Amino acid sequence: MAVERDFLIDGYNLLHAAGMAQQRYARGDLDRARGRLLAWLVARLTSEERQRCTVVYDAHLDPPPPDVPRIWRQDDILIRFTNPGQDADTLIEQLIEDHPAARRLLVVSGDLRLKTAIRRKGGHPISSERFVTELEERRNNPPTTTPVPTRPRPEGIDWAEEFGDVSVADLAAEIEAEESGIDSDPWSRYVAELEQQLKDGSFE
Repeated sequence: MAVERDFLIDGYNLLHAAGMAQQRYARGDLDRARGRLLAWLVARLTSEERQRCTVVYDAHLDPPPPDVPRIWRQDDILIRFTNPGQDADTLIEQLIEDHPAARRLLVVSGDLRLKTAIRRKGGHPISSERFVTELEERRNNPPTTTPVPTRPRPEGIDWAEEFGDVSVADLAAEIEAEESGIDSDPWSRYVAELEQQLKDGSFE
């Protein structure tokens, strides 16, 4: 069985790569841009992928309203805003460090700091630009055959970028070879623990 992937996305980095950013933002514009990015992801990720996807935003750029938590789910995707005084890179590094099976993790960002952090943990970086290209290609060229091989042939290696970006389509096979002994769903348990902390009021 192919190993599932977890997506950890640098939200504003992907917003720029997807062409949804603006030079200047009037009141409410950034919130609407985040909504467009969420809709874009929902239209291109499978239902299972959305449940295993976390998008991180810097709160200091445009914090959520006071009645909105810093962590919540929308359309199955986990949205996280940083804590006061914390930037997105720092939070993403923390999430990489805390991830129960980092070799399953795909970090979407153009930031060299984050690419280094995830490779150090045995996971996989992909630039936001490459991620956009991969998802658009998937949307424009859906599979023509119903059967999906358990271990698909690695393809697209020729376009691997200098910092080790990987193909979303090929990642499962590579991870399966590395992670065959890992428990089936540690990320879901990790997210469930976060959500339980929110309910209990113990999250800081």
